[in-house]
Amino acid sequence: MLQVAQARAKRIPLNTDRANDNGIRWFGRACDMLGTPVERPSPADAIPEVEAFLGAYTVYFTAMEMQPAERSAVTQLGGVRKTRADPNSSLSAYYGARRVLEDFGSYLPPMRSVLQCLKGLRVRMVEEFGDDCFAKVQAQPWPQKYLDAIMVGIATYGMLLWSLAQHDCFLDAFVFSLSLGARKAELPRYRLSNVVWLNPDMVEGKATADWLAQVNDGWWCRISPVCSKTDYDNAKYGSTRMWFKVDSSDPWSIAARLIARERRLPCPPDLRHSTPLLVDPSTGGGVSGNTLVRWLDEVKAVYVDAADAALAAFLTWHASRVTLASKLVKLRKPWERVQTLIRWKAVASARIYGRAEAEAYHSDITAALRADAAGVTGLGEIDPVSALRDIDAALATEANEQSDSASARAAEAA
Repeated sequence: MLQVAQARAKRIPLNTDRANDNGIRWFGRACDMLGTPVERPSPADAIPEVEAFLGAYTVYFTAMEMQPAERSAVTQLGGVRKTRADPNSSLSAYYGARRVLEDFGSYLPPMRSVLQCLKGLRVRMVEEFGDDCFAKVQAQPWPQKYLDAIMVGIATYGMLLWSLAQHDCFLDAFVFSLSLGARKAELPRYRLSNVVWLNPDMVEGKATADWLAQVNDGWWCRISPVCSKTDYDNAKYGSTRMWFKVDSSDPWSIAARLIARERRLPCPPDLRHSTPLLVDPSTGGGVSGNTLVRWLDEVKAVYVDAADAALAAFLTWHASRVTLASKLVKLRKPWERVQTLIRWKAVASARIYGRAEAEAYHSDITAALRADAAGVTGLGEIDPVSALRDIDAALATEANEQSDSASARAAEAA
């Protein structure tokens, strides 16, 4: 029987069987997400790189999905409910899975290799959710005065060194991001095939020149979401469509902007699957994330007051997502509805089915874009930023323990 201190040092809880069961369940769920069997090969048959990635993905997936135990969900300080498990719980779960796999004679990748893969996944997550995702103060909702100033300025072609096409393309991306709560990394993934046009009776037509020429106020624009880091195969939200009505009198109408884009840059129906929705006029191809950042920085330099330079650093593309969520909260929409509209948590009862829900979706987003997000505080989690911190904490903890172990071995050798 191991002593308590030894058990803790090896991450083996006193109730080891329960920890192992919990760990292998999380490992199994991660395997299911990747479509690979939970039974892993023996050392003779294993591909070390594959097993190291699977271990890293298990920690990554567990950090994203694990919720705190009910007995510890409410903290002792003010009764504030925790929204995530302990930062090291995901790593502990993987250690439990390793113990089970070891009993079955499976190959166990060196933890150094697992951690190296986890660092790579962490980098990809930072790319997905923004460079400020570890900052103590993160993306802020756009103040309404700056949204209004940007809309007026860009719509009237106020950027002196920009072409007319660049103004249009920036505003397409900006309104699109605000209307969908889309992350910056998702924007370049949208294709024209993600957009479908329906008449006022909700009859869908093929996007031919004749059909698009008929689109007018009151027609429907239906947008299908693209995959993301929280839904890498579009299994959660692929069937959750986003609905917008064309309203040429509303400068924030994404449907009106998109039909203008369709007419400005016509595309044969059979090429819609390969044609980017959001375009960089300097290349004629799809806009990149780096270009979007550069465009926004140039816009902020003109339309955000110098006195708000500190705030401007947090007005990123991700701020569009925070802005939409904050505006919906300002309208007192139920939090479950907010999560669904920004595609963060899938709520079965709120999926988009039929005309009634299409009307409700359009109404909620339209009202939100007209609302001012000022005064909204304590916004709930709308991205796995805390999971990123969990992974960072796990990496730091494991690195420290590996360093301590190396020091102990060196001392013994001496």
